[in-house]
Amino acid sequence: MENQSKNSLFAPSDKVKQPGPTKSTSNGLEKESDSKKAKSHYVQGQKLFEEKQYDQALQEYNQALELFKKKYGEKHDTIVKLYNNIGVVYKSKNKLEEAMNSYQKALEICKGLTGEDSQEASTIFNEMASIYKLQSKHKEALEFYERALKIKTKILGNEDHPNLATIYSNVAYLYGFLGNYAKSREIYEKTIKIKLASQGENHPSVAQLYFNLATILEAEDKSTEALELYLKALNIRLAILGENDPSVAGTYNNIGVI
Repeated sequence: MENQSKNSLFAPSDKVKQPGPTKSTSNGLEKESDSKKAKSHYVQGQKLFEEKQYDQALQEYNQALELFKKKYGEKHDTIVKLYNNIGVVYKSKNKLEEAMNSYQKALEICKGLTGEDSQEASTIFNEMASIYKLQSKHKEALEFYERALKIKTKILGNEDHPNLATIYSNVAYLYGFLGNYAKSREIYEKTIKIKLASQGENHPSVAQLYFNLATILEAEDKSTEALELYLKALNIRLAILGENDPSVAGTYNNIGVI
């Protein structure tokens, strides 16, 4: 019942300059044309991804990649972003090995450009963690989520920042899955406080966190506390999602077996 992390698409950083009164050499015009084509393929790739046309999105991204490599070489932040975005598309196609390969390429270049403590590196670690989780490599997933969390916390300068809630939730889930219920409970409680402060209680993500924490308490044989949280989750879901939402049925089921 963990929170799924969102796919992290980067926007293109290359801004194409409009033609000015420069020397119109054939080489210069060719480079300018390639730059415009690369940007166009990039933007089209994002559009196709959003439309779930994944094969076509890959074609556009790969064409952009080749053109940007021609312009910048391998070691440039735009190349990092493209490899990351290609990884996101492969992940959406459930081609996990191809996704991981693309993320690893992005990370390797990123290390040389900005080091391992940058926002870009944090995004890539987070994506790699999500792949490990989908592959049921839970220890590796936990390691990479915690690396992403450490970097992002340092950048934001606040361990209670709302932007950390999803990573905390994933970390809590993995500690619970690996049997460290006390650590899982501690992080879920922290995540709930962050969400309550930023969104209030009447939100589906808060209901999900109550539900997840209840499963941990149930595993610790704390049935009374678990039931209290299941009921909180149920009331929020009924109010927001209605009686016929599948999550409501799932909550009733867990309440029924306590």
